[in-house]
This record gives sequence, structure tokens and C-alpha cells, in this order.
Amino acid sequence: MRVAVVGSGPTGVAAATALADHGIAVDLLDGGYKARSPDETMPAEAPRQGPTSRVATALDLAFRKLPAGMLRKPIHGSDFAFAGTDGAIPLAGGWLPRSLAIGGLANVWGAACYPFRSVDYREWPVGEGDMAPWYRRAGVMMGVNAEADGLAAAYPLHGEPTCPTSLPAHDEGSAVEALLERWRRHARPLAEQGLACGRSRLAVVPPDASDRACIRCGACHRGCPTGAIWNAAPQLTALAAHDGFRHRPGAFVRRVIPGDDLHLAVGWPGAPEELLGPYDSVFLAAGALSSFRIAAQSVGTRTTNAQLLDNHMFLVPMRLTTPVGA
Repeated sequence: MRVAVVGSGPTGVAAATALADHGIAVDLLDGGYKARSPDETMPAEAPRQGPTSRVATALDLAFRKLPAGMLRKPIHGSDFAFAGTDGAIPLAGGWLPRSLAIGGLANVWGAACYPFRSVDYREWPVGEGDMAPWYRRAGVMMGVNAEADGLAAAYPLHGEPTCPTSLPAHDEGSAVEALLERWRRHARPLAEQGLACGRSRLAVVPPDASDRACIRCGACHRGCPTGAIWNAAPQLTALAAHDGFRHRPGAFVRRVIPGDDLHLAVGWPGAPEELLGPYDSVFLAAGALSSFRIAAQSVGTRTTNAQLLDNHMFLVPMRLTTPVGA
């Protein structure tokens, strides 16, 4: 049995890992774009700035504004995560992030991991209870740091708390602890206003855990210098050890061709089409836009309009502005 997984972002590598762990042969396909040099994925030296300049620099460098008014987040100054998308995955009337890179948009991800709430499952054939065990497995795979705090009611942990309970004894750590303590003291009036507070749920290697651990340098928004933020690269390395696993970068999937066995029609726009297969199953994990495109072209629909649902979650970072102890 051989299964094709289209997309090498978090969903794709999670699916490929589950299949490979059960002895199923897997082809993992993606657009194949990657950084052109090591400098684009890892700076030579981690930035060491004070808290004030660090915040200002992060905000200045976190996003690159393009002439059309689009925002693309560069990592270490490179926008390789978005390369080729405007031509291969055109989008009229607006802009949404798309990626053809190995690892997908996880290359520019900020590490936040929040499960859908029950309200987010409206009109879906699955519910919160159906997804709970899979959230637990994803949390283990990605190493999500979470704490049983004020966010747990809205965003269940789906597993045991894994967040370090203390921060290093420096100015920034003390400020964070002071802010959390203020939230705890005022939890009831905040809840009456519909506000829940707590630590961020982050897929980040905690301090002192390994050589990839977070060093609290403040460069999260422009490229983690140690690789502490979860991405697909280590998972792809682990998958390569499985017999029957094949990574096929540079394969732009156009559609799935049904039959006694499934085949994939691949080929970049304007290039000849090639067939890959046969496959017993195909798992689309290419992001909402590309997965819809492949599915629509596979069934021959002429629909060009589709409703994209979003849970409108927006994360607001908080920063203490008064001195600790004031």
C-alpha cells in the first residue's frame, strides 16, 4: 500500500508520520522551494539586544511591505517561504498567505498553537470531541508548551500541562511573572468582561532542554536563531529513516485522477503534465487554498468562487509598561 500526502507543512508531516509509523509507504510531495543559502535560515550570531530596542526592531523587521500593499513575513531577511506562489497559485481580489516551500508556512510561523473552540465547528461533520485525541497527538509531536490557566476553559489543553512554571531570573522574566500575577489577581472582573488571560500556547523548545532551546533573544518574529520554534525539517529527517518513505520536492500537483488506482497529475503552470502513482489513497494537506484547488480540479468543477471560513482568532501580545514593583 502506498499513500500520497500533498504538502509538507505541519498537517502533511503529521499525516505522513502516522502512516509511516503503521508501516505504510508514503510519498510526500511539495513545491520544493527552500532557502537559497544557510544564511537565509540561520544567522551566524543570535541577536543580543535590550528589551526596548528588541521590541522596536522586531516590529520594524517582522514584515516586509510589498508595492501592492501585501505583507509577507521574511525570515532572516528572506521571503523564500512565499516564492513562486503568485504565478502558480493566483488569487484575485485580495491576498492570503500561500506557500510552495518545503515545510510550508511553518517556515514563518510564530509557534502559537490554539485548538478550535466548539463554536468553530459549526457546519462541520466533526466536533470538538472527535478532534480531542488528535490534538493531543499533535501536541506531543510539536512539543506544545501549555499551562492549566485562564485560557483552558476556552482552549482546552487536550493533554497534560507541559509549560515550564518559572522563567529565568532576569528583568524580562520578572516583568512577565508580574503581568501574570496581575491577571490572576483580577481574574474575576476580567472574566466578567469576557476576557481570559494566560500564557501563550507555543510549540517552542523550552530553555535548557536541548541545543535547540529558546534563548529568549527576542528574534521570534524575524527568524529563530536556534531553531527552537517547531518546523517540519526535523520531522522530515525522522521520516527519511522509514522504509518506503519518499520525499518528492518540486512536484506541483494539479489534480487527482481516479480509477482502480489513483494517480496524481503534476506539472508547473505552462509545463507538460506528468503522472505519478499508482496510489491507494491521496491525502491533501496543501493548505486551504491549494487543497481546494486540487479537489475542485479533480472533480472537474468550473467553480471559481468558494467560501473560506476563518475563526477570526487574533493574538494580542501584552507588555508590562510600569516598572516591576511599582
